[in-house]
Amino acid sequence: MCGINGLFSFSGVGIDRAADNIAAMNERLSHRGPDDRGYWKDPSGKVFFGHLRLSIIDLSPSGHQPMISRNGTTIVFNGEIYNYKEIRERFFKNEQLNSSGDTEILLRLYEKFGEDCLQYLNGMFAFAIWDPAKEELFLARDRAGKKPIYYSIRNGVFAFSSEIKGLLELPYVKAELDEDALYHFLTYNLLPPPMTMFKGISKFHPAYKMKVGKNGIQSYEPYWDVNYSDLSTQSEDQVAQKIREAFTKAVDYRMVSDVPVGAFLSGGVDSSAVVAAMAKRSSHAVKTYSVGFEGQPDYDELKYAAVV
Repeated sequence: MCGINGLFSFSGVGIDRAADNIAAMNERLSHRGPDDRGYWKDPSGKVFFGHLRLSIIDLSPSGHQPMISRNGTTIVFNGEIYNYKEIRERFFKNEQLNSSGDTEILLRLYEKFGEDCLQYLNGMFAFAIWDPAKEELFLARDRAGKKPIYYSIRNGVFAFSSEIKGLLELPYVKAELDEDALYHFLTYNLLPPPMTMFKGISKFHPAYKMKVGKNGIQSYEPYWDVNYSDLSTQSEDQVAQKIREAFTKAVDYRMVSDVPVGAFLSGGVDSSAVVAAMAKRSSHAVKTYSVGFEGQPDYDELKYAAVV
């Protein structure tokens, strides 16, 4: 799962006990990364990153985060870049890399293309990159919003975390109810970004990117939106084949891992199709996990999961 935390004093004023704050944020999110944890401080003393790692790809120490390039560009990253091998082959085939994982590829891709690196990514991600040349913090969240980012700005300090719990570890961020957010939740039964239940804490939109510079947030905008294709000229069989190919490729991407991969199986159409595709690709039985409801036959799908 992994967890990311960070502080950026864009006002130039030093952050009181910043190292202790990052350590506390990491500790609060320790459940997100049992395999490793890291801490980094920019030489200027304005930027601090924390990271918790659940190792999926490249289990070696070379995948440790925060990860720093030769140019001093530094990243904390939560997620997976499914097409990182293709990106590596396309852009970095003849370069000497320090690791075999996707974090370094993402970092190098940013150094090569800047914020346009997002156009090449197929994956689920939330990341923050400190660019020392621009003195700028760049953050982005994946298109579907699978990986979270929350942020807060107080007294010239921009803080971010994978969970609200991390931000509440900061002494100047208080757990105050946002009554407008509560009203929206009780009315619509959901909280759209950037709202959270806490005053002064915002939720990053899916498919958005952000730049934070000397004057705070410089830009916050979408980098992608759903694009609908007109397939009315194609037959049902042709469309079905397109769906089958896209679905199979999506499952294949998500099975790239240096640790065992399993699946939640409810017995419904979606999870059953995923497990069937996994089984077709796998050389051994796929481990699945299901939940049943005793005495509630209308909700209990265990018998269907067993059949699958």
